[in-house]
Amino acid sequence: DTEYFRPKTYDGDDALNIVFVGRLSVKKGVIELVKAWPKIVNEFPDARLILAGRDTEYGASNSMINELKQILPENVRESVVFTGFLNSSEVLQLFQDATICVFPSHREAFSVVVLEAMATGVPVVYSKIGPGYEIIEDGKNGLLCNPHKPDDISEKIIYLLKNKDLMKIIGLNARKHVVDNFSIQNYRTRTAFTLTTDFFCSSKM
Repeated sequence: DTEYFRPKTYDGDDALNIVFVGRLSVKKGVIELVKAWPKIVNEFPDARLILAGRDTEYGASNSMINELKQILPENVRESVVFTGFLNSSEVLQLFQDATICVFPSHREAFSVVVLEAMATGVPVVYSKIGPGYEIIEDGKNGLLCNPHKPDDISEKIIYLLKNKDLMKIIGLNARKHVVDNFSIQNYRTRTAFTLTTDFFCSSKM
């Protein structure tokens, strides 16, 4: 719903919030994202990684969150936030306050959460595996990454953070792409047009 998921109408602070939303599981690429994080913090010490989503059973501790914390070097742990599950309004707020959203999934069907992030005008780094090429035109309305390579994830995030004008353009293009192709309002318009056209065509037969 692009009327609900829309850019914020107020000026936020200058915080650098890198946001992931989804289940904290292996297939969502959170391990590679966390491994990519130290390189990003080295370039941007004030950046925060916010991981929003349910914990899952993983590793010796039976907790993905605990395992991710162990992966992180001690000097960057304070820059990573685990929020747990968020409701729709909390996700909207998180997207609106995000600098970049990252979704390095290893495999995925069509991802609604990626479209929601794009609808808020946030530049997105998305996995090139799966439906990434169907949603993202690389370099125009988002960036695609190799989700199995932490260095590629970090490079794409750092590239955007160093190019604020490009981030703004990509964010604008991302929202336009979603509104034009995936919004409920646009779908209703296209459906109404199709039904009307079919009616007139059939009535002439």
